[in-house]
Amino acid sequence: MAIKLYSNYMKNVVLMLFLIVILISGCIEEKEGQTPTITTVKRIRSWHYVTSFSGTGSKTTDSFYIQGDKWKMDWKIVPEPLNVENAKFTISVYRENEYIGSFDASIDAESEICMGCPKDSFTLDEGNKNYYLDLVAINIESWSINIESLY
Repeated sequence: MAIKLYSNYMKNVVLMLFLIVILISGCIEEKEGQTPTITTVKRIRSWHYVTSFSGTGSKTTDSFYIQGDKWKMDWKIVPEPLNVENAKFTISVYRENEYIGSFDASIDAESEICMGCPKDSFTLDEGNKNYYLDLVAINIESWSINIESLY
């Protein structure tokens, strides 16, 4: 009796699978002479604007979120014309109240001639968290920082 029940069960399973295959194949449209293909879409990563900061003195920025696993800072500083040799700009990076590191953009006297000001950038290989910056500006007339993330 158990074998007969199992046999009927298997017949029902096979019948159900057969019906499912027929239903699914009826939903797939094939053009004559064409073979169906599977296409994979490769996501192209690019840089996206996150935020920017600017000022004339030292500052702790608001928190910002980095989407993705890489981000960069581009900065431009304008030293005080009469104090170029003593100008200093330091960027300290914090990840949710944890110190990561500092980047020093000291300026020497010759860099003032550069039709503007020293520009620099730095890339960090981490993300998907909140960050903020602590900026120390000594003898700096103005500064600006742009933040972008790669995703």
